[in-house]
Amino acid sequence: MRRKTDEQGFAVFEGLGLKVSRSEKVILHVEAEIATVQPIRKSINWPELPTEVVELVTPPLGIAEILVLDSQDQPVKPIFEVVLEFESEEKRKSPFDFSRDSKNGASTRTFLGVATFLHVEIGTSFKVTAVSPNEELSATALVDGLSHSGGKAVVTMSPVLSSPIVVGRIVNAQGMVGKYKTLEYFLTKNNRYLRLAGFTTKADGTFRLLLESKQALGGGLAIQFSLPATSRKPKRLATVDLSHIVGPGFYDLGDVVLDTAPILAQGRVINSVGNPIVGAEVTLEFQDDEGIELSEDLGVSFWDTHVDVDEKTDESGEFTIRGAVHGRRFRVKAEHKSGLETVQNVVLGQIGIELRLGQARTVRGRVLLDSEIDPTLLEIVYGTPFAESERPYSDSPWLDLLGPPQKLGVDGSFVLPGLDSGQLTFVLRTNLLEEELFRTESVPIGEGDAEQVLEEIDLRGKLHSYSLTVVDDLGRMVPGAKVDTLYDFGFGFGSGHRQPFVFITLGSVPYITITADGWRDVEIENLSRDQVVVMLQGIPVQISLTNAHLVPKGFQVDARLILEGEDSYLSMFGAPMISRLDRSAGVIKLDQPGTYRVHFIPSPEQSKTETDIPLLMHFVPPPPPPDEEGEVAPVWPRIEVKDLRGVQVFYLSLDEHTLKELDKLSQQEE
Repeated sequence: MRRKTDEQGFAVFEGLGLKVSRSEKVILHVEAEIATVQPIRKSINWPELPTEVVELVTPPLGIAEILVLDSQDQPVKPIFEVVLEFESEEKRKSPFDFSRDSKNGASTRTFLGVATFLHVEIGTSFKVTAVSPNEELSATALVDGLSHSGGKAVVTMSPVLSSPIVVGRIVNAQGMVGKYKTLEYFLTKNNRYLRLAGFTTKADGTFRLLLESKQALGGGLAIQFSLPATSRKPKRLATVDLSHIVGPGFYDLGDVVLDTAPILAQGRVINSVGNPIVGAEVTLEFQDDEGIELSEDLGVSFWDTHVDVDEKTDESGEFTIRGAVHGRRFRVKAEHKSGLETVQNVVLGQIGIELRLGQARTVRGRVLLDSEIDPTLLEIVYGTPFAESERPYSDSPWLDLLGPPQKLGVDGSFVLPGLDSGQLTFVLRTNLLEEELFRTESVPIGEGDAEQVLEEIDLRGKLHSYSLTVVDDLGRMVPGAKVDTLYDFGFGFGSGHRQPFVFITLGSVPYITITADGWRDVEIENLSRDQVVVMLQGIPVQISLTNAHLVPKGFQVDARLILEGEDSYLSMFGAPMISRLDRSAGVIKLDQPGTYRVHFIPSPEQSKTETDIPLLMHFVPPPPPPDEEGEVAPVWPRIEVKDLRGVQVFYLSLDEHTLKELDKLSQQEE
């Protein structure tokens, strides 16, 4: 039970309800804890328990006042954390053997440079530690018994640097600076990694890093800066020797030049028949000197892994590992989530490595279809299912593919090459809609036979075929037409396929939209199974961005039209005006005449980095000067669309301010 004392110092405990025989000896502990002081305890034997009051007398108490001064003997401005550590009760024979146990310590923060501890026992020895918020500065002092003089002890402390601090500036190989948000640094000692941490430079590329004092200093110490790879640039590195750092202080590293990291290993991962394996994890491993013997009888040596020297294979099964490593022997190890793995000894910097996973096996099968279904429009995708947590949604048909899709032959047969023993899942789908038509889970692939034949899959009477042709008002086929269908998650196909569009589904098609650049959209509900011809009409408004060629590489620009008079400010029409591949004039489709406001949204193209470049909104012409209150009212150019017949072209351009801002962002991205 716990009670707080009242104003008279009493704490009352009622109804303890202890039932014991008189022959039993029970010890009742009464404990009082005052503020931050070590608890005062008193034990009383049951037969001697007073019926009314147990009196605890505290020893003389005083105040410990800690004054924290800076190098100019002025009270520190930042709020320091101050900790008192009392000497251990168990080891009082050792005058200053301190314990960090919460029962033997107390902490508070400074106010105007002063930290005050009340109710400290007179004569108690303690240790004082003051630490700055960023842990760069610290101070310690020992007090050998709080003085009886006035019951108060004043401890004056002047913090000093607690650890080495390195400063410098990150520049690229061309000497340009920028704000880097995804940098990492590795602290190493004799080529062994001690610490990995991330940091961000300031806008001018400068940085300030605190090295922990507990880490080994002196000979063999180095720091390695790393910038992860992006979609346009490989990983970049810089290594700086820190052997001259022997204690706390400031150390200026000057300009640290990030340059392309050397290739440690390059090659590809394939399966047993030479098909590329996507998503295999390839790791570079090493041994130092003679290695660490795990078994004298077997002579097994320990292989270790360097930090940040692994890579996943791309769509072509290729990998490139870059970095800076040390070791005597090296090997690359390829692993796949299916459980397959392989290793190969390599020379550092070796290229053209070929890692082969598994043994050659082939699976054959056949799908039985109705005569009106064209088997060549169907394909098999096969692999291992994603883990439940990795699926985009619970019913996702996607697999971790073990090879490219295989089309059905004219007789409905298919061949899945390059498989390994284990469990296989394959899905039958159309090569247009990518709709899942049939799915087989956990097909066992045997280890003995090089070829395995599956049972026939009978889909007769279950599939339906549709034919669709898109023409203009003169009956000519429209190139680049696209069809979007509305299923549970939506599918689409179009410009990459020849007309007429023939696609196969399990049921009806309730709704489709047909689009084409330069034509108005057409919507169709409940598509007929007869051959359907759709005629597109109208020529939409065209907007030409005359200086699109000045947009820096790596950026795309979207044009948005907002119809004036709409209730919602964000009522937007149209599609991206300039694609990533084509910087020519774009097309905006309009459903109704009216006056539209135009604004451009430049944004970076998709990147693999974590660099977060904010989405910018720039207007043409540039906004007017700020008003008296400093507010800038955005101004959009307006175009007036009187009707939707005929070709209407509007010419606009990005202002100089926009282009300059994009140039700055482009440099920062690099």
